[in-house]
Amino acid sequence: MDRRQFFQRSTGAVLGGLAYTAGARQALAEAQAPRRSGDERPKTGLPVRAVSIGFKPGLSLEKIGELVDKEGSRGADLIALPETCRGQTEKTIEAADGPTVTALARLAEKHRTYIVCPIDRMEDGRRYNS
Repeated sequence: MDRRQFFQRSTGAVLGGLAYTAGARQALAEAQAPRRSGDERPKTGLPVRAVSIGFKPGLSLEKIGELVDKEGSRGADLIALPETCRGQTEKTIEAADGPTVTALARLAEKHRTYIVCPIDRMEDGRRYNS
């Protein structure tokens, strides 16, 4: 199994573990119920809607934005993109505050979600998958 396959499979497993469960509705009701002093907190948290978007690296920023916008409008709390989602060539190297992060930060704010967005970055002459 190569690194990319491992990442795709492990991301699916992690996000699958965060999926909505049968007891989540009860946990949500308990979490929203008024508390009195001395009440015990619920043993489970609130449900998280997580999405892993799979595609081959090298997709245009416009297309990635469309996919993220679509999942964000569906109410995803966490959106994970593939490793080096824009690709890994000399043309895809960008700063941490470059176009990919800037565009996806706007979408994260718009949909009140978190986005995992690995980029191809260069710093001090070293290349990073950040």
